[in-house]
This record gives sequence, C-alpha cells and structure tokens, in this order.
Amino acid sequence: PLGTMVGLGDTTVTLTANDGTLTTPCVFILTVEDNTPIDLVCPPTQNETADISNMFTLLDYTTLATATDNCGTPTLSQSPAAGAVVGLGTTVVTITATSGTETITCMFDVVVNSATAPNITCPADQIENASATCEFIVPDYTTSATVTNGSGTGTITQMPTAGTIVNSGITTVTLNLTDGAFTDSCNFSLTVNDVTPPTITCLADQTEDAGTNCMFTIPDYTALVTATDACGTVTVTQTPPLGTMVGLGDTTVTLTANDGTLTTPCVFILTVEDNTPIDLVCPPTQNETADISNMFTLLDYTTLATATDNCGTPTLSQSPAAGAVVGLGTTVVTITATSGTETITCMFDVVVNSATAPNITCPADQIEDASATCEFIVPDYTTSATVTNGSGTGTITQMPTAGTIVNSGITTVTLNL
Repeated sequence: PLGTMVGLGDTTVTLTANDGTLTTPCVFILTVEDNTPIDLVCPPTQNETADISNMFTLLDYTTLATATDNCGTPTLSQSPAAGAVVGLGTTVVTITATSGTETITCMFDVVVNSATAPNITCPADQIENASATCEFIVPDYTTSATVTNGSGTGTITQMPTAGTIVNSGITTVTLNLTDGAFTDSCNFSLTVNDVTPPTITCLADQTEDAGTNCMFTIPDYTALVTATDACGTVTVTQTPPLGTMVGLGDTTVTLTANDGTLTTPCVFILTVEDNTPIDLVCPPTQNETADISNMFTLLDYTTLATATDNCGTPTLSQSPAAGAVVGLGTTVVTITATSGTETITCMFDVVVNSATAPNITCPADQIEDASATCEFIVPDYTTSATVTNGSGTGTITQMPTAGTIVNSGITTVTLNL
C-alpha cells in the first residue's frame, strides 16, 4: 500500500479494480536503483620525511579520506597501497571508494622530503653593462644556483623575475628554494654599469674684446651648452673656470659633461682681440724761427704728443724725422703711434719763420672818382704792396676790405703783414 518502504531491486505492485461485486487485478514491477554517486573527499597533500636512505613507506591514507553513500558505507582502498616504499619527491596516491556496484576515485600527492634540510647557494655577485637607454634585462639566474641536501626536486624562484628591466646601479636578487616543507633562500648583488658617456653640444669658437687692462674675464660658458645622459643628471664643468683673466690671443676652453660615472669633454677656442684704438693727441701748431740761411732743423716732437693704449705703451715716431732740415713756411709733421699690431697717426704744422723781421711798403696814395651816386668800391690793394725781408710767405690783410663801399672824401687804407 501507499507509504510502504522498499529497498533496491524489483518489487511487484498489484493494483485491483473492485465494483462492489467483482474484482479485476493488474500487476507491474517497481525497480529501485541507486543513482546517487558516492561523496568522496581525498586528504590534502601529505608532506612526509624520508628515512636515512631517502625512502618512505606509505601510510594508510584511507583513514584521512571521507566517503558517504545513501545506500551503504563505502569501502575504501588506496594505490599504491599502504606499506609501499617510495623515494623522494611527489607520489600520486589514488583513493577508491566502492559501494555496491558503484565505484569512485580521487587523488592527492604525497611529497616525500629529505630528512636533511636543503641549502641553496647563489651565484657570485654579477656585473653587467646597461644599454644605451640605461636599462638591463634581468636574466634567469635560477639555473646558476647550487642546491645541496634536500630531495633534489625542489623549486627555485627568483625576485626580481627573469625579464624584469632594471636601471644602472645595484639591484639585490633573491633566489628562494622550496623543497616540500623545507625552504631556503640566498641573495646576491646585480651591478649594472653605465657604459654610455653623456653627450654635449659644444660652442663655436668665441671672439671677445680685451678690456681696459688688455685682459678678458672668462664668463660662465656652461650655461650655453646642452648636455644629456640616459642614466641621470649631467653636471658641466669649465676649464679655465669662470672669472679667469686671460690676455690677447687664443685660449683653449674645455667644457666637460659628467654623469657621475663617465665624462665627455668638448673644446672651443676663445680669441681675445685688442679692438680699442690707441688714443693719440698731436701737439698744436709749432712756430719755429729759421737760421740765418732761412732753414730750420726739425726737433723731436714726439715728446710733445700723448699716446695711451689699453694693451701697452705705444711707441712714437715722426715724419719728417727729428733732424730733418726744412725751409721757411709750413711743414706738415706726422706722428705715428704703434702698439702691438695697431698703428694710428695724427698730423700738425711746423711753421718756420724768418729770423729777419719783414717790412711792408704800401702803394702811393690813390685818387679815384666817385660814381654818379657819390660812392666808390674799395679794390684789393694787397697785391700792390711791397714786402722785404721776412720769410716771403707772410699774409697781407686790408682794412677796409676789398669790396667796401666808401663815399667821396678821404679814406685811410691800412695793410697788415
């Protein structure tokens, strides 16, 4: 009837129809199956320690597994079986649960570690060169480590990992060894050297003017150049340094870019020129007196000239030279000042006068007729005068001057020599 509990297998169920007088039965088979799988959970990874010969006898791990089934208590077995002897490393153990006709398995690892803890020895400190961009790609150093003791099947990891990009300088590399339950680590230094010198764009040759003392004070040229480096900040130094005084001519200036490790020099020529002219002042006109033969020997007039120069004391000379004999009248004398490659001149007059005083004789009194307007234009009487003695080169002036209009009557005309 309804509510009856039956187990696995076939059960005959009879259904009977009854009309109150007669009955008619029918029969069918009820088959009950077990379709709910066994719930099997393996133990986690088991870390075991080998004996002195680095072998281990497997335990009965079925006691660590859990298995349930709705139709009974599963029977557990393992493979390899308890008592099997395995070596160092990982052994995969399979647990099998059986309940009736149903079977299910699960697997877990048994890691057998050496009874002696492993040791890892790093490679020696490494020295490498950075690229032109000041970078270095860290390689895989795990293969360069040495492992002693342990199972010999441990795993080595590296930090920073292979492929990591580092810059110049010192990076500490750590290698970590995991061998079952044991761990060990070591460190070494990775030194990446900057082997690319800095770049510097130099100045063109420089031309400067000397100062009042014929010297030039070197300025700071470092601010006028461009220096770069992939690995850091560049410092630029200068030789000769800022403030150095240099004289005329060429001076080699060296600018050096320094990135802290490497240097790059550049050189240009500083030419100091004397572009300040000599300051030369000639003496004023010199009035001299001829000898009895109306000749005169020129003196040394360089002592009357003044000449100064920022780059030395000028040397003075004159032309015609001192000692030259000249006649009456005006002689132009040139003073030449020379300082280094620079030359400048000035000129002045030497006027040689006769040693005998000149005499002037006017023309006779002149009688002229007035115009219809009662006027007369005074002519040039200087050409009518007679001069004796003197240099013969004197100048005659007239008062009233030629061209002056006078009225009728007497006018006194004066000629001055």
